[in-house]
Amino acid sequence: MARRGRGAGPGDGPGGRQRGPAGGGDPRRPTSGGRHGPAASRHAQARRAGRPRPSGLTVGIALGVLVIVAAVVLINLSLPAPVHRTYLASVASAATGSTAVDGASCGGTAPLVYHWHSHVAIYVDGQLRSIPAGVGIAPPRVTIAGAEEGRCVYPTHTHTPDGIIHIESPTRRLFTLGNFFDVWHQPLSPTRVGPVRGRLTVFVDGRPYTGNPRAITFREHELIQIDVGTPVVPPQGFTFPAGL
Repeated sequence: MARRGRGAGPGDGPGGRQRGPAGGGDPRRPTSGGRHGPAASRHAQARRAGRPRPSGLTVGIALGVLVIVAAVVLINLSLPAPVHRTYLASVASAATGSTAVDGASCGGTAPLVYHWHSHVAIYVDGQLRSIPAGVGIAPPRVTIAGAEEGRCVYPTHTHTPDGIIHIESPTRRLFTLGNFFDVWHQPLSPTRVGPVRGRLTVFVDGRPYTGNPRAITFREHELIQIDVGTPVVPPQGFTFPAGL
């Protein structure tokens, strides 16, 4: 008996074998409606539409932050490098204004007969030892525009730690380097400067000075240099800031 074949369906071709799509393609292979077709394109657009887009405000804030960061970097690069100083002695030892020193009281309100500026540089074994700001300025002290100010000032005092000594006298009296060290409450002699002992080499305006350094009289734009020990630093120049 002949074997009965299965019925031919609507998509069957001759011999009962199922046909693929028109054109003979593989039915398992995606058609034009697959991942690269219009349906996939619509899905991609939907995904993109669902993503939040940055608003103008967000972009503006981000740009503002970048501008601020850049400005801070530029300011830091333009600032001078901090100066490392080794002080001969602390300002804490200085007179506080409660008593007179060498007959001069702490004042500052009387009209001045003169206001001079001298520079004092102290080297110990070839290394600079700075004079602190605030010597001769009575506490409480505050820093205003980089200068120390206080309740009152003695005739010899420092506003800055760069060695500039201010000599402000309400009378026709002259003041000496010894007067300043007395206000600082630091010893000064031919063999001692503050806490440092040794052989002193002293220059005034670049010339050797052989007397007692206490007797050096302050003059306008005078340069005083004291070397303790060796090596002795040759006399150094100094440029006073504009206005001093």
